[in-house]
Amino acid sequence: ASVFGEIARLSTRGATVASYTAAGNVRRGLTDAGFAVERLPGFGNKRHRIEAVYQHGSSAAEFSPSIEISGAGIAGLSLARSLRRRGVEVRLWDPDPRLGASTNPFAMVSPRINRMDDPQSRFQVRAFEYAARLYREDAAFLACGVLRLAVDGELDDRFAKAIDSGTLGFGASRMVSAERSSALTGVELSHRGLWMPEGGVLVPQKLWLRLRSELEICASRPPTDSGEASRWIAHGPWATSDLEALPMRISRGQRSVCRSSGAAQRLRCVVSAHGYISPAIDGRHGVGASYQRAELSSNANAICDADDRDNVARVGAWSPQLAAGLEVLESRAALRALVPDHMPLIGPWGSKVVLGALGSRGFSLAPLGAEVIVSTALGMCPPLERAGRAAVSPERFRKRLRNGSAPATCLRDLP
Repeated sequence: ASVFGEIARLSTRGATVASYTAAGNVRRGLTDAGFAVERLPGFGNKRHRIEAVYQHGSSAAEFSPSIEISGAGIAGLSLARSLRRRGVEVRLWDPDPRLGASTNPFAMVSPRINRMDDPQSRFQVRAFEYAARLYREDAAFLACGVLRLAVDGELDDRFAKAIDSGTLGFGASRMVSAERSSALTGVELSHRGLWMPEGGVLVPQKLWLRLRSELEICASRPPTDSGEASRWIAHGPWATSDLEALPMRISRGQRSVCRSSGAAQRLRCVVSAHGYISPAIDGRHGVGASYQRAELSSNANAICDADDRDNVARVGAWSPQLAAGLEVLESRAALRALVPDHMPLIGPWGSKVVLGALGSRGFSLAPLGAEVIVSTALGMCPPLERAGRAAVSPERFRKRLRNGSAPATCLRDLP
């Protein structure tokens, strides 16, 4: 594409361009790309300059279809917030939003770490950075930092290569020694780790209650015939019934809420290593989480005592001190949706728009995913590179099947 075409692609209606040059080829190029160009008197010794206004694209005021969002968890609420911020009215449908993982007692805000600097890795990190900035002003978020402990050779290699490859950008994330890990956390540790000061822990129930108070939520499933309304899918595991052609699978996760005592009272930040523990909030730690294959027919809320013991045992594997001070007070189990490549589904799928398959990182991924969908729908420049949008698009599975890079069983009843 030409330079002028790229300028137009990145513009929305009313975007302005000013240039010192008034050369004919520049004026014609901008005009052909959809700009209204005006030649004006120049500055100083320059005879002419130009100003141009983009005439195409759309705005929220012109966005006529009403939006029906199926799901009022963090994905649906993020979409609704992004739409309302741009003046678009929206209605959410959810028969019982409290059953989902978005009302868990605690959630770690931290990205999935990969070795390579590729579109998938960059999306994970950029989404985390955006979410951390968004939550930082919210009382539901404790910006305490996250330490990803390198408790084995695979994790150590992954974290070190992520730093070396530039996947984590040029932020404050860095590898720290075992001694420094101990100083950052307030408890004695024997492993080095990846320190991510922008991360932290969220109390989802507080965030969810605040967001839903600003929105209309219908306590039922949306009608099959929504008329002229555009239907957006954001209801986690239950989206599998709406998106049967996609290779979505379900996992069950149980988080434990533990009383703070002993060494655990000194914990200053989130520590993650095949599970995680948060610092105490109101005298309670979030510890989790289990990860098991499940079906929608499973009783998502059934509590398993063995999962609580496993959650505490995972902490004990790298800090017996911390585990000794944990007493399980309550637990919460919920279902998650994911796809084989562990990337989310963000964008159009047939006549629907999807924000889902967020796995266990919904609070880290949903805000940026919502911005990508809404800005694209409104003809604005999306806050994600083109390769990143392809990496999260549901259409990637259709393309893989046609290219022979996915087994025929990857998709069911491909439309």
